[in-house]
Amino acid sequence: MTLTPLQLSDLSSRLEGDVTSDPAIRAMYATDASVYQILPSAVVRPRNRNDVAAALAFCREHGTSITARGGGTSQAGQAIGAGLQLDFSKHFSGLLELQPDHQRVRVQPGIVLDELNATLKPYGLTLPLDLSTSSRATIGGMISNNSAGTRSVVYGKTIDYVESLTVMLADGSVVVLDDSLPSTPDTLHARCHEAVLNLANTHSAEIGQRYPQILRRVGGYNLDEFTPDHQRPPNLSRLIVGSEGTLALIAEVSLKLSRIPTAVSAAVCPFADIDAAIAAAIATLCQGIPVARLEFLDEVQMAACNQYSQLSYPEAPTLFFEFHGSDAAIVAQAEAAAEIVARHGGGPFRWATAQGERDRLWQARYDAYHACRALRPGATGYVTDVCVPITALAHCIRETRVLVQDLDFPAPLFGHVGDGNYHVVCIIEPGNEGELAQVKDLGAQLVDLALQAGGTCTGEHGIGLGKIAALEKECGPAVEIMRKIKNALDPDYLMNPGKVLRHTP
Repeated sequence: MTLTPLQLSDLSSRLEGDVTSDPAIRAMYATDASVYQILPSAVVRPRNRNDVAAALAFCREHGTSITARGGGTSQAGQAIGAGLQLDFSKHFSGLLELQPDHQRVRVQPGIVLDELNATLKPYGLTLPLDLSTSSRATIGGMISNNSAGTRSVVYGKTIDYVESLTVMLADGSVVVLDDSLPSTPDTLHARCHEAVLNLANTHSAEIGQRYPQILRRVGGYNLDEFTPDHQRPPNLSRLIVGSEGTLALIAEVSLKLSRIPTAVSAAVCPFADIDAAIAAAIATLCQGIPVARLEFLDEVQMAACNQYSQLSYPEAPTLFFEFHGSDAAIVAQAEAAAEIVARHGGGPFRWATAQGERDRLWQARYDAYHACRALRPGATGYVTDVCVPITALAHCIRETRVLVQDLDFPAPLFGHVGDGNYHVVCIIEPGNEGELAQVKDLGAQLVDLALQAGGTCTGEHGIGLGKIAALEKECGPAVEIMRKIKNALDPDYLMNPGKVLRHTP
């Protein structure tokens, strides 16, 4: 929809925040960290909850879509849309309340993860989700994507830290979503609460069959959180987590926090082949060593890191470890891991506790994406991911290596092997349709490989614009349950349409 000057003037008059249709600014907001581009009709930077309500009311009146945006770091096109874009990162980014004794914090959705953790650090607290984009990723965006990062093997995902959300539904109602029942009957909130529980109960067998039992899955709505056999009491905020902005706009977030670990140690170890590396990773986890981070880079990626960062790692499949705990515990954990990797032919196993030494050991992992881009100057990186049971990881990575051999561009592998999630970074020439077609073919093949192994089409990047067909293949009839929930909460498809679920206006 193209907004007329009169409509833009009307919208601007309703808000304290900024409204612009400047072509240059709209072009900036037409992209995120994905390869997709959609030009918005206008960009709104709300200053308060009233601004959000006014923008949403405008969209209802004019039948235009609304897309929430944080740091614009999404890899699957979740943060772009053709209607209004609401940028929460500019003015809607405050820390509202901190309860150190209860390890809780209440924030606005636009606050950036690193900024939040910097404020929490003097209290010995942290939101322990280690994202590569932590300097830009906002809490609202992390909730929308159910982000995890490299420490998820111990600390879990965003959904594990959300206690309640204050959200704005498509009809304009503002509700608090937590583990309590709706206070007012016959409202959209109450009807949706009942519908979600009824659908999850009626289709619990289908949901159980279609949702893989793995450590990471961020595709589609979290229906498995509401089945009768789920371990946690129902909390409707968990439906919003991972929904990619398609069900509600987030106005306020209540999070639980973790204590900053007393001590940290880190290690790195090369292996003769992928099988040995993955076997060592599995053995480390099976022995019960509480690894906080367990990462894998293949030899192509290691060579790229050596070249990019002037390093001298062995150019071999390599595991990166991090251990958290007391001073004694991190030494014991590192020594136990060293024994395991030695039994699997790995070595040398180098480890350290001092911050500077830890950073040097992990330098290749920190630089992985930029090192990939440097393999082909001027190219762009298209990152795709899948997640599989850890027991199937070595097989899937081997098969993936076969798939990338005949591509016309570099495609290194790295991953969060502690929970079976791995990435292929396709370094393609901007505007090269042939290479983009190869990327899409590879993505479809990776999805098939993951699903055959009992995994999921995405463990980190979400569905967005690029994996709707993959979600349909993975979840089958369960997608129609998601659609019923979408229709109940947002019948006019105002909220970020075309993401997660198909939408034909």
